[in-house]
Parts: sequence; structure tokens; C-alpha cells
Amino acid sequence: MRRIIVASIIAIAATITSAQQPPTLPQKGSGPGKPLTPQEAQKRFNVDFPLRIELVACEPQIESPVAMAFDPDGRLWVVEMRDYPNGPAAGEKPAGRIRILEDKDGDGFFETSTIWADNLLFANGLFLWKDGAIVTMAPHVVHLRDTKGAGKADTKDVLYEGFAAQNPQLRVSHPILGLDGWVYCANGLRGGKVTRAGKSDNVVDLSGMDFRFDPVNLSKYEAITGPGQYGNTFDEWGNRFVCDNRHHLRHVVMENRYVKRNPYLAAPSLLNDVSILDDGPLSSGGKVYPLSKNWTTSSLHEGRFTAACGVFIYHGNLLEQGHKFKMPHYRGGAFTCEPTGNLVHMEILKPKGASFLGKPKWAKTEFLAATDDWFRPVFLTHGPDGAMYVVDMYRAVIEHPEFMPPELKNRPDLALGKDRGRIWRIVPKGHKTTAMRPNLSKATTADLVKTLEHAEPWWRTTAQRLLLERSGKELVEPLTKLLETTKDAHAQILAAWMLDRIGALDDKHLHALLRSKEPHVLEQAIRIAEPKVRNAEIFRLIAECDNADTRVRYQRALTLGAAPRTNAGLYLEHVVRKGYMNFDDPWMCLAVQTVDPEFAPSVFSLMGEHTQIFPEDPLLLQHIRKFGAMIAAQKDPNPTYNMTQNLNAMTGKFSRKYAAYAGFADGIDAKGLNFDSFEKQLAPSNQFYWRQALKPTIAGAEAVVRNNAAPMNQRLDGLRILSLASWAEAKKALMPLIEKETSPELRVAALRALATQKDKEVPELLMKLWPGASPGVRREILEAMMRQPARVNVLLDEIESTRMKASELDPLRTRLLTNHKDAAIRERAKKLLAANLPADRLTVLKKYQESLTLKGDAKNGREVFKKNCAICHRVAGVGVDVGPDIADTRTKKLDALLFDIIVPNAAIDANYVNYVVSTKDGRILTGLLTAESASSITVLRAEQQKDVILRKDIDEIASTGISLMPDGLEQKMSVREMADLLDFLKNWRYLDGSVPLGSSSK
Repeated sequence: MRRIIVASIIAIAATITSAQQPPTLPQKGSGPGKPLTPQEAQKRFNVDFPLRIELVACEPQIESPVAMAFDPDGRLWVVEMRDYPNGPAAGEKPAGRIRILEDKDGDGFFETSTIWADNLLFANGLFLWKDGAIVTMAPHVVHLRDTKGAGKADTKDVLYEGFAAQNPQLRVSHPILGLDGWVYCANGLRGGKVTRAGKSDNVVDLSGMDFRFDPVNLSKYEAITGPGQYGNTFDEWGNRFVCDNRHHLRHVVMENRYVKRNPYLAAPSLLNDVSILDDGPLSSGGKVYPLSKNWTTSSLHEGRFTAACGVFIYHGNLLEQGHKFKMPHYRGGAFTCEPTGNLVHMEILKPKGASFLGKPKWAKTEFLAATDDWFRPVFLTHGPDGAMYVVDMYRAVIEHPEFMPPELKNRPDLALGKDRGRIWRIVPKGHKTTAMRPNLSKATTADLVKTLEHAEPWWRTTAQRLLLERSGKELVEPLTKLLETTKDAHAQILAAWMLDRIGALDDKHLHALLRSKEPHVLEQAIRIAEPKVRNAEIFRLIAECDNADTRVRYQRALTLGAAPRTNAGLYLEHVVRKGYMNFDDPWMCLAVQTVDPEFAPSVFSLMGEHTQIFPEDPLLLQHIRKFGAMIAAQKDPNPTYNMTQNLNAMTGKFSRKYAAYAGFADGIDAKGLNFDSFEKQLAPSNQFYWRQALKPTIAGAEAVVRNNAAPMNQRLDGLRILSLASWAEAKKALMPLIEKETSPELRVAALRALATQKDKEVPELLMKLWPGASPGVRREILEAMMRQPARVNVLLDEIESTRMKASELDPLRTRLLTNHKDAAIRERAKKLLAANLPADRLTVLKKYQESLTLKGDAKNGREVFKKNCAICHRVAGVGVDVGPDIADTRTKKLDALLFDIIVPNAAIDANYVNYVVSTKDGRILTGLLTAESASSITVLRAEQQKDVILRKDIDEIASTGISLMPDGLEQKMSVREMADLLDFLKNWRYLDGSVPLGSSSK
């Protein structure tokens, strides 16, 4: 069943709503009440004890602010989203604006406000550039300019177009400047196909990606690792972090370009949830501790991140100053807005391998929280003074009606507070606020270059931007002098990147940077040198970087992986052999896996052979299997053959052998082959030796899968090997496991191994298992029958002969068959499955209205849920999380619950749309698209089963336009069972008797 409510702020899908609490909901709070004046609201804050919060701006100077930036002279530019959430009414102009605020009297409050640009549709972010601002307002990124110096934008240049514009919370946003001089944007989760405005020669697909562009050379733009929703930030050393509504702190550990160079690498998500608050990609959000009384429609979402946005790494110095105790640790801290909880959350980051681990500074206490239910923090940034600035949208309701339940879509208070808004400043308690007059707009080039050494990040970044705007030969001399003389790491890095951009970083200075003992400088130097890595001297310098810092080693592995094969020896010596491979860090493993495919056999051999370098470890075995798959997936079969001979020459190390051969099976299967057909690709002289090597391996695999004492990973690897053995060998080994094995994991793995076989007997054996198969095994049988078109007709034969009932086919597969791209299958399925086809939804809804009048049995409803819903949803400890979290059903009216079950596609969260992936060898896979990289995609289906498919093997990816839960689920339920299911969904929390069940439960 789909999510009943998916609310949001700028980060969509928040499930806390700020409406007046219905009297029947046993939740805390009484809703937002009345708005407070800024002075009253200021008294309602609880900020970390060494700090205080000050008012910077408020209505009427600003309204509905969502982003801000200080210009070189200290003026404050503010983006207003005044017509959030629904946009302008028909015939009306958009109400979005950009204002410029000034503090003319120097008291710290910006009292003077000017409208600089108006009539903007859902503008949500800005990057100041030259005589105006680059503004994100999907489907475009535009440059608004004041060419006449009149204090108002007079031209609009569309820079890029094609960004998705489906929902205002899911659009491109947060343009920020990187150390390399590119502008990085969060793309908002909905993708798009982006081009330079008016041109179509370079279309960039942003599905699952973020976006960056070069503001100096606009023809340079590309997709980057993501996606971020409404939050995008760098730490002081160039590590980028993003967030989405339920994941408040995600580190972009690896850029997409590294996996792109290896088309045989099935890469996972390149984002890492660094916080200990998160339970994984399908978690219900990390815990937060609000002081306000907003109520939540889901008891499981209460007190958790549901609208995380505005993630920000503070790296100023001001907040650290003036404290009696050396314990603030604000610098380098991660901050995330949670507007539905009226708070800003803080975590301290510590390095963990190539990424980080985030932990709250204080237990059960937030950095900033308010008892004012209208406080809606959505954006954080640095100021010239080193303070932290908080943009407060200040609204009664902070969600989008598209994702509300039907009874709330037209609520009258959606825009309540659109004429309000505040900006706050956080400073140490003893700080004296003074007027900020940077006057950098008038600074000389020499002054700006010197400013790159400033201690506060706003000054450095602003000077960097102004120098980029000039970007001429006049920069070479002062930047070179700075690079040679400065002791400041930030200044070195910025000067090096800017000199490199204009082609003025000579070899002498690059070589010096590559010998730096400062790890942050060295890491950036390796990145700068990356385009020259095929130069022998550059390769040697990078390879020999002797620095213990994990990030330096990680970047070195990534950069050197693009070098030519002639450098493989040095790569192995300095990246792998010297023990620099840390198998406790999956990111370092992945970095090595991104190597040029020509490197793979050498790395693979080293890991398989050298016990003294690499002791036995589960992560090592996973690594070996990955490399085996990459080698075997390549067009040339000879590297696989060579590796096979090496493996069979090894004595002992059986785990490594099985992992390697399981990897070979993964790669060979991806090409649509088995071991026999792969053998035919080898030279005739090698085929005999291939068979000789394979024979004992298959015999050993058969023995290990039957050995109950063998480690589970060996038994599973053995099953994968058997999946590509000859049909006689596979059948002999696999059928006893499928029929008698008591371990569900092994039994299902054996079934999948059998399904991989292409013999014509396979579908017949699968269907013979059908009558006595458990629900889990039945799902795997159907998955296997649907994956190969030749088997689909066998499945339809079974239905036509009535050996299998048409009603036993679930609604999703019924829909897939009746919409099959093969016309003959499609027409045959429509005839055989006519009774399965979902009836008109309104007719069905009318039929099942009776269930609303029956007294339900919640305990029986649990069994109905377990049978029909638990493969994709988890409620009351029953089921698995694949689809949306629906545990908020207890707060829904029964008629709304019934509607969502009968009409599941009325409002689909796009995160839960079902996809069909067709491969070039004819396989068909279905599920949710949960991760994308340049080399692969990940599809998640029922019971959290994953398929990772290389992009090079994909023929077509298509959205079905329907949710993972299709129409027609009610065909498995009588009206009585529907009543029981509704009662379970409504009252599951009361079944243990610990909470009295009263009339309010309905």
C-alpha cells in the first residue's frame, strides 16, 4: 500500500502537519496557534548555551524567505517564495521576488528593503555573479542582471533549461561555489534533461544526479553525484554534503566521473549517510527533539526528521570565540534545518575512512529549537562577521497539498503567513554586533588575492568569486606569488585551482604541491593533477605521495585508476601492495574498483594470492567477487581464462576461489552466457584447460553448498557458481536444495541459481514446484518466469491448462503481462487474465464500502496484511520496508484508508513508482529505482531483493507510471477480509492491550 500522507517543506514528503490538531488524535500539541511578533518569537528560542540569537530582518522588509546571500559590500540578497505552495492562480503573475536589504544605521538590523526582481515562479536559490545573480527557478537556471546600475534587474538570460519542474519542493536549488571554481547545485530528486539554453548538442541526463556548471565558461556543465533535495554545502576542504527529507546528512563520497570510466562496475549509491541517527536508506528518519507542539500524522514519524533541508557545514571562527570552556566544536559541525519540528539540528563530524561519522553534540537536545510553532528554518549560511545566519520562512503550514490526504488538500490555511518571514543571526553571548562594511566590490585584484588568506570563509569565497569574474592574465602574477609565499592551506588551494583554470599553473608549482606535507593541500593537488595523470612524471609523483591521511590515499587511488596500463606496476605497489587497501572501508575498496578495466586483472591477482598482505576478511571476499565480475563482463574472455589458471594454481584459500568464481559467474551471466558458452569464446587451445580448471571448482561448489557446517558466504558463492554450470550438473546439485533445504535464504538462492539456467526444462521444473511452494518461493518462481520472454508463454500455458489459477497471479504481474511489448503475449494475456484485470476503481470502491460498516477483527487483519501487504510494507513488526512507510494509518479515517487501498495510483510519490528494465539479452526486471550511477542502476523489489544492472547491458528503462502496489489488490480479499485489514491498520498499536482501545480509534 502506498504512503497515506507525504508532507513536506522545501524538502518534500514531511509527514508532520501544522494544522489544528483533530480532537480524536492522541498526539501532543494544539497546532500553530497565532503568529508571534519577531520580538515575542525571539523569546521562544532555546539556543546552545554559549550562544545567543539576534533578529536580522523581518516582515515587512521580507516575506516568505527561502534563501539568502551577502554581496561584497555586506548587503543582504533574499529570495522570497511568496506563492508557495500552489503557485499563482490562473491569470495571475508569479509572486516570487528577490530583495536587497541594507543595514544603513549600522545596528545589525537590516531595515532598508528594495525589490530587485519580481514575478519569479518558484525561485529558490541564488548565486551572486557580476552585475546580478544566477537564480535557480526550474525548469531554468537564469542570470538576472542589472545592466543599468539602477538597483533593479532589467535583463534575464536563460543559462540552462530542462530541469524537472513537477513540484516546488523538488526543483534545482542551492547553487554554491566549489574550491575548483565550478557552481554546484542540488537537483531536487526529479531529474531532467538539461542543455545550454537554445542548444541541443550536449544533453545532460540528471536522473538521480545533481548538476554543476562553470560560470566563466557556460558551455561546461555536467551531471554529478547526487541527488540532493533542498540542501547543498561544502566543508572548508571541499567535501560536499546534501540532504533529503528523511536523510539529513549525506556525504558525497565519490564523484560520478570515477565510476563512469569503468562500465563493468556495478556501483552502489555514492552517497553516505554519515549520521548515527539514520537506520539506512529506507529508515523512518533520525530522531530529533522539538520543543514545539506541532502534531504528526504518523506516530512513527513523530520526533524524527521528516523535512530535513538546508544542510550546512559551519567552518567559521566566530562561534568558537569567547567561551570559558573548550567544548563548543561548532567549526566543522554539520547543521540541518527541520522546519516541521521548528528546530536546527547539529552534529559533530569525525573522519571515518574516506567519509565521516556524525554524532549529536548533546544527547536529546537540539542546537536551536523554538516553542513557536511558526518557526520554519529552511536555509543556513555564513556571514562576513563569521556568524551563522538562519532563514526562517515563518509559516503556519509547511507542506504541499499534492501530498496531503484528500480531506486536507483544500485547507484554508495553506498560505497563512506568506506575508511574514525572518532572518536570524547566531553569535556568542558576549559578542558585540557591529555594522558589516566589507567593501570588496571596490577591492583591487591584489587586495582580493590577499583576502584568500582571510580566516573567515565568507571573505575567502567572496574574494574567489570576484577573482573568477575577472579571470584574466592580471591574476597570474599575484596568485603565483601567493602560492609561493603563503603558509595558509586555504589560500594555497584556492590559488592553485584558479591558476590551473586559466592555464597558468606550471609544472614546477604543481610538482611542489604534490610534495606538500599538508594533507588537505595534497588531496586537492592530486585532483588538480588528475587530467595529467597519463604523464609519467605526474603519475610517479602522485603514486609516491607518502602521506598517512586516509583522504589523500583515497584520492590517490581514484586519480591513479585512470592511468594507462603501463603504470599498473606502480599503481599496485603504492595503492594496493603496501597495505594501503583498508578493507574495513568500503569506499577505499570502491575506489580501487573504479580502475581502468585493464588494471583489474593485476589487482585481482594480487588480492587472491597474497595472504600476507591481505588476510582473510568478508569484505576482501566481496572485493574479490566484484573484481571477478568486472573481468568476466569484458568483451575479451582471455583475462578471465588467465585468472582461472592462476586461481587453480593456488593451494588453500578456498573462500577466495569461491568468491572469484562467483564473480566470474556474475560477469559471464551479465553477458547472457554460461560457463559452456563462455568456453566457446576462448581459443581452441585454451578450451581444454578451461574445462580442466572448471571441473574441480564445480565439484567443490556442489560439496560446499551441501555442507551445513560451511560458512554461509561460501555456500552462497557456491550456488552462484552452480547457476552457470552445465544443466546436468546444476540440476543434480540444486533440486535437492530447492525441495528440502530448511534455510529460507539458501533455498531461495538455489531457486535463483536454477532460474539462471537456460535449459528448456527449467520453466517446467519451476511450475512443478508451484502447487506446494510457500508464498516467498512462489514470488521467486514468478520472478524467474517473467524475466525471460521464452518462459512467459510457459506460464500462460499453465494458466490456460488450469494447472495454475489465473487468480494466483498478482496484480502487478497481471498488468505487466497485459501490457507486454510482445503483441502476441499481450493479446494472449488479455484473454487468459481477463478476470484478473482490475475493474473500474469507482465501481470496486462502491462494492467495498460495505467493509466500512462491518466490525473488523484486527488480529485476523494482521494475517490479511501478512499475506497481501507485508512483502513491501512493515507495520507492527510484520513485513519488510520496500514501499513507503504506512505505519501512520492509525491516524487516518477508515474511508480514506479504503480509498488508498482500492485506488493506490490516485497520488503516487514518485520515489515509489515501479520501473521495468529490459536488458540486451532479453531479461526483464521490475522494481523501484533506488540508486543510480554512471555505470549501473539498482532496482529494489519485494522482500528487499536487489538487482544491480550495468548500464551497458540495459536496452530500455521505463516507468510503468504506477506504484509498486498496482490496482486490483482487493481481488485477493473479500469484503469481510477488507474490514479486518482496515481494523488492523487502524488499531495495530492497541493489539497488545497496553493501550486501552476507545472510540477514538475509529
